[in-house]
Amino acid sequence: MSRNEQENLDHLDLPDPVQTTAVYITINGEEIDRTEYNSMEKQPKICAKKITHNETGKTTLFILCDSGAQMFDPRNTDVRYLRRNVWQFRRVSGTSFDLYMKFLKQKYTSLLQQAQRRL
Repeated sequence: MSRNEQENLDHLDLPDPVQTTAVYITINGEEIDRTEYNSMEKQPKICAKKITHNETGKTTLFILCDSGAQMFDPRNTDVRYLRRNVWQFRRVSGTSFDLYMKFLKQKYTSLLQQAQRRL
């Protein structure tokens, strides 16, 4: 069989793909749906996200963190802070996520420190 030919895969018992719903949280604490985010011309900076499995309803929470236990602080505009650290989404608990969301909306650094302690 050549590469360009279509092979019938009906005999394989392949599972259905996992259906999820993603909600992105911007640096202001606003929630944006995945389709809305993809349709934007200028996409805002995302610092947290919630992914919900459609069948089970289980929600997984992520926050943008560096390789240590430091969460992303959008108020710190120092170029060295943004470039020096390798930022990636890290799975967190519900209490850490709630404290981080309060921090994004209220801008109190004590909330960020409490959220970092719960990692």
